[in-house]
This record gives sequence, C-alpha cells and structure tokens, in this order.
Amino acid sequence: MTKKKKRNQYQHYGNLGKVFNFTRDDLNANRQGFITVGQKLGLNMFDRKYIMWIYQFYPFKWWVSKHRKAVKVTGKIRKQYSNRIISSGGNDTDYAMVLEKRQLSIDSGNKVVSFLLPIKQYNAIPELPNVTLYYDPDEHRILSVEPPYDQS
Repeated sequence: MTKKKKRNQYQHYGNLGKVFNFTRDDLNANRQGFITVGQKLGLNMFDRKYIMWIYQFYPFKWWVSKHRKAVKVTGKIRKQYSNRIISSGGNDTDYAMVLEKRQLSIDSGNKVVSFLLPIKQYNAIPELPNVTLYYDPDEHRILSVEPPYDQS
C-alpha cells in the first residue's frame, strides 16, 4: 500500500496530468477542496521527488501548511483564440511580431471563470461539452482538469 501511494505521488495522472502537472493524489485532494503542497509551491515532478525534504524544516513547514482551498467549477467550456500582428518598419529593418491569446472560459450557470493558457494547455483541454476544473483562487491558476466528477 505504501509503495502504491508513493508511486502515485510522483507520477502524472494521464495526459492532462502531464500538461497541467498534477497527480492522482493532487486530484483527490482537489476533489476534497484542498491544494497539495506540490501544487501550492508549483513544483514539477522532479522537484517534488528530490526537494520535498525541505518541507520538513519547521519555518518552511509552517508557511506551506497554511491551508488554501481549491475551487471546483463544472460547466460548459468555451475556447477562444485570437492573434494580432504588430509591425514596425524603418529604413533598413522591418519588424513583425504575432501576439497570440488563448483563453478558456467555463460557464457553470451562475458564474463564468476565464483563464489565459499557454499553447500546450490550451490544446490539451478536451472538446467535451462539460468539464470539471479545479483552480487556485489566490493565484488564479488551474490545478487539475477532468470530465465531470460525481461524488455520489
């Protein structure tokens, strides 16, 4: 039992886990309304494995152990992509730059939550009618994503 828990603690949970950097343990904690230490600190899997021993020191442990809540949103997904070309020209040089914006909005009926995402996360979000998403309201950062989850 201990080996299984240890293995889940440092392995991504599916393709979405790889992209959004969450494990099965992180997802279970998010379902219960909490943010894990690894998610709170934004640690990748390598750091979780080899640097979490710092967590044992008292001042650091006290700071990290302050509980922050994960917020659950289930609803319709809407992806929006926009780009804009900015250019400037001079005598000798021309300069053009493309600014891209990838936004994910979730409409849960009573509120709409939006996030700006990098290209990997934007492309990894499944094209499902409904998705359950857990996020950190303090940093406005997505913690984990899954198809709608029923607690019954």
